Amino acid sequence: MSKTTGNRGWLSGSDGFTMVELLIVLTIAAVLVTVGTPSYLSTITAYRISTEVNELLGDLQYARSEAVKQGTAVQMCISTDGATCSTSATSWGAGHIVVASPFGKDCTAAGNCTLLRTQQRFSGADTAVSVNGETSIAFSRDGFAGTPSTTHWNGFSPLAQPIVLTVHDAHSSVAADRCVVINPVGQMSVLAPSTSTTTQTAAAAQNAAPTCS
Repeated sequence: MSKTTGNRGWLSGSDGFTMVELLIVLTIAAVLVTVGTPSYLSTITAYRISTEVNELLGDLQYARSEAVKQGTAVQMCISTDGATCSTSATSWGAGHIVVASPFGKDCTAAGNCTLLRTQQRFSGADTAVSVNGETSIAFSRDGFAGTPSTTHWNGFSPLAQPIVLTVHDAHSSVAADRCVVINPVGQMSVLAPSTSTTTQTAAAAQNAAPTCS
């Protein structure tokens, strides 16, 4: 009695791929990569910018709450050494610190101010620059936003207009940019490009609508 070969003949006739099948698979893979890569990179960029914005916003809120809690001026400033306010850096992406700075103390000198929190530089090459060039933001004991002052008795100078920090994608993807806005009464918001918000202040002159651009 002869032995049956079962499906052996069928299997031996289907080993491997034909050249046409291989080309079809490679074409489909190339299309998927072409379509999926931009979406993936956009998602990664948006996540990175969101993380950087949240770091700035969280530390600003912390600085404001500490000013109210301690009853003294507290400022958040650009810092490249994690200990003192920088005298030359202009991008908040270089790192920043939160310090208690009553009576107009100079926080660019070591030991003059009380260090409350340190934030390292952005992990990438993104920048965060103030539209009007502020490198330090102060909060009064009432929670109002301003800038540090060595002439005011409490070390705090009120804002005439909102501060806008633009967090910019290193690859110039403007759509991914975000702006952190701090108005004179200490309220904060995050804007996308080409959007604006009306600040709520007591003075009509301060009732501007900052735009993220």
